[in-house]
Amino acid sequence: MKNSEVLDLYDQQGNSACLSKLMEVYRDKYNGDMPTKPAFQYKVKHLIAEHKKLKKRSRPGNRQDLDKFLDQMFSFPSKRAEASPSQPPAAHGSFADAMIDSQQRVAADLASELSDANQDKIVLEQKVASIGSVHAKCRVRTARYTAMKEKVKAQKRQISGLQAHIKLLQNKLKDKTAELKCKSSQITYLQVKALRHAEEKVRFHELEARFNAEECGDCAGMADLVERSLADLNETKAYLDETVAENVWLQDMANEVVLTKSEGQYTSQMKECAINLLSLNVSTGQVSPVIETVLALINRRASHLPSKSTINDWNIM
Repeated sequence: MKNSEVLDLYDQQGNSACLSKLMEVYRDKYNGDMPTKPAFQYKVKHLIAEHKKLKKRSRPGNRQDLDKFLDQMFSFPSKRAEASPSQPPAAHGSFADAMIDSQQRVAADLASELSDANQDKIVLEQKVASIGSVHAKCRVRTARYTAMKEKVKAQKRQISGLQAHIKLLQNKLKDKTAELKCKSSQITYLQVKALRHAEEKVRFHELEARFNAEECGDCAGMADLVERSLADLNETKAYLDETVAENVWLQDMANEVVLTKSEGQYTSQMKECAINLLSLNVSTGQVSPVIETVLALINRRASHLPSKSTINDWNIM
């Protein structure tokens, strides 16, 4: 019988059935006296102990020793010494020595198993300590996760406040845009009115010049009248130029570019706007995009936008 067959028999049918089967096989195979039952018991225990040792030492990729051990034939106990009628004390002494040797080997195996059990205990204690360390790390990470979660919640609340502030700014910009459009309409009306007034004044001076020319025929008076008419026309033209310039400026304010840089330096309004956005937890890299987005809502754009490094300098100052 192979070692694997003996182990299977022991696991499936128990110790007594295993010993009976081994003794039966021995009786059929060998002639002579049968070894004692404790001898078979010792061999089975020794086989189980060796199997446990090899199983502990073997690895998933290296089971050669274990497989070789299982394929080996079971080592039956040696025959019991035949009793000699002429020497009974000697035969009795040999049997006693065999029993002592058997007990010593059992004790040695038990000591080996005890040593293995102690090693297993040490390994288990190390694993328990490792599990405790992992548990402590898990607690630390859980605390970090909780803190990070609270931080994210706070940032969400800040973002909600920033969105509300942006909506307020959008409403203010809409009101300003409507106001500028109203002023632009008023200036256009004043321009038309001024042009009509100038045309009427010119026609009046032309009529006055014709009348004076027909009445007096005085060239000097005619020249004076023309000079006065030219002076009035120049005054009217200056007024119209000033009105047109103001209208252009208001149109730029209402529809086109917002001046954010003057003489190579950013305006104080631009700096104040960037610092206010920083106080609302907008990152330095997002200040210019936020300003650009808000201006786009009213169809306007900034003449210049500050870089991230420039905004960092303002924040330090």
